[in-house]
Amino acid sequence: MSLATMTLRGQLKRRHDDNSLYQDSRNGRLTWEIHAAPFTPVTTDPYDPWDPATPPQLVGRQNLFLRLEAALEEGRSLSIVGDWRMGKTSVLRFWEQLAKERGRDVRWVSGEGPEGVSHGAFVTAITGLSAPDDPDGAADVLTRWADEVGRSGFPPLILVDEVDGLLPRFEHRFFERLRGMLGRIVLVLASRREFGYIYQELDRTSPFHNRLKLQWLGLLEPEAAEVLIRRGEGLLGPGDADRMRQWAGRHPF
Repeated sequence: MSLATMTLRGQLKRRHDDNSLYQDSRNGRLTWEIHAAPFTPVTTDPYDPWDPATPPQLVGRQNLFLRLEAALEEGRSLSIVGDWRMGKTSVLRFWEQLAKERGRDVRWVSGEGPEGVSHGAFVTAITGLSAPDDPDGAADVLTRWADEVGRSGFPPLILVDEVDGLLPRFEHRFFERLRGMLGRIVLVLASRREFGYIYQELDRTSPFHNRLKLQWLGLLEPEAAEVLIRRGEGLLGPGDADRMRQWAGRHPF
């Protein structure tokens, strides 16, 4: 099978051995696929580092998406940790699309956006509801919204990018309340460093200690890096592809 038509297949056993939750499941098992984008020569720069690699541009990370799917089906929350420009935003945006295609209620927010200026703005961006700025008042609005959405049997999925800036900016109490909502919501928090180290600098204990499974976001798989390099065919000069392998290696940036 060529890389241009590479397909990932995964099969996950749901919590109930029936097909009541998804019509395309069989005996409680749901099979899903991620297809790599077919290769086509490009005439514009395919290596813009400032825009997230959304489908179909995203390559690799298939094992991570399988783990994200398994966690969502079990109602578990995750912490994704990766260095600067390792592709955290691209992963979250792709996962947002996949989860929505499964019928899940998904919300994406970023600690670097306007929603990161206050507790109220953060909750309003997620829920669409007016929320006060005090941590408990904002958390109360988020709790009521989560309970309403979760009546369908699916807790909402909240993807929070660039959490690093939120942790020192928001009140510790707000994150304690988020911890108390786990199970009623599914959180995926993306940061550049582990929470333990961030909170150590703040002289605090992480409210998410032992509650979020850590997933490291490292270098691209060798095959995925080759797919990315091949996107420059027609634009790269002689020897440029080899120089990309030497200078960038498997780093997506």
